[in-house]
Amino acid sequence: AYTTPLIFKRGYQITPSEPTVTGGPVTSYNVSPALPLGLTLNSTTGIISGIPEELSVDASYTITATNSGGNSSVTINIAVEKPTLSITVNNTNKVYGSEDPVNSVTYSGFVLNEDESLLIGSLVYSRVTGEEVGNYNISVAGLSSSNYEIQYETGVLEIKKAALTVTAEDLSKIFGSIDPTL
Repeated sequence: AYTTPLIFKRGYQITPSEPTVTGGPVTSYNVSPALPLGLTLNSTTGIISGIPEELSVDASYTITATNSGGNSSVTINIAVEKPTLSITVNNTNKVYGSEDPVNSVTYSGFVLNEDESLLIGSLVYSRVTGEEVGNYNISVAGLSSSNYEIQYETGVLEIKKAALTVTAEDLSKIFGSIDPTL
């Protein structure tokens, strides 16, 4: 018997699932239908291991153990779920009075050597309105994926004080005359 249900995340190494056996030493194990792509059943030990590569709804698999006395079967359920992909807006800044900088994001959570080329849609940024010195949240949305649960994280635009330079105009006067107009 196996501890079930077995729920895994696509692209992540699973904790091997080992059967508990009673009734004598098992000589072989087999499974029907085949486990989800990336998972294997060791035919000697009965241990299920691997890295699931495709999503799978909760499906039933029959594992048969054989020994000198015959065979016994157990049905287990395995589901392979979407991993979480975090898309985080990179923090940025600008000087008061200047244009907003171009926004960008960082991706965290891709599996199986995948990248953002598999995402559908376009990034759409929005930020809290304001032009005074301070911090303004930037949010992002617009992407979808059949292989990932997308989680968006906000970033911050910091508007910094502009440098102010004051230059006095050189003026002169002759001693005893009226002061020049400033």
